Amino acid sequence: MIGQKEANSKFSMEFVIRVSERPTPLNEVAIRYPRQIQALLSNISSYDREAIYIVFLNSRDQVLGTELHTIGTINSCVAYHRELARSVLLKNATSIVLAHNHPSGCLIPSSDDLCLTREIYLMMELIGVELLDHVIVGEKDFYSIAEHHPEVFDSRNPWLREQRREIIKNQRKRRIKNEKKQAKSKR
Repeated sequence: MIGQKEANSKFSMEFVIRVSERPTPLNEVAIRYPRQIQALLSNISSYDREAIYIVFLNSRDQVLGTELHTIGTINSCVAYHRELARSVLLKNATSIVLAHNHPSGCLIPSSDDLCLTREIYLMMELIGVELLDHVIVGEKDFYSIAEHHPEVFDSRNPWLREQRREIIKNQRKRRIKNEKKQAKSKR
């Protein structure tokens, strides 16, 4: 027979072991490093087509959830800006991280990857959400665009300000064109 003190100690040890073996819920994990994104989404490295995921974060950088945004072809993927913004706003995220794979296994971003990152960064800035990083996920490694290309994430950069003006101008043109098209179809 064991005493009360020993029983309490045994119970405490068992509780600590069970809690430490239990996987931590995503919403309790703060994302601070690109390696965490790679670990969170490592399964996408095996996809045979490019796929873009969104990781939604709250104000403490804790994961609110992840979402498959789009699946493309073997060497390209299209991001739908409007749908991405909608998802971010519906999740009530204060920041996001984009992640995608390269089926080729090469983790170096293409010029399209950098351009997309810049566009999404500027769009998120307009709605008050921070794009923290865009991570290219490999099976055992990753490539952080924020680490290797910080200029993409700097809105004070005059070149990027000009890019933002261009993006806004093009969005206006598309909106006007769509409105004209809709007006014609109603006639």
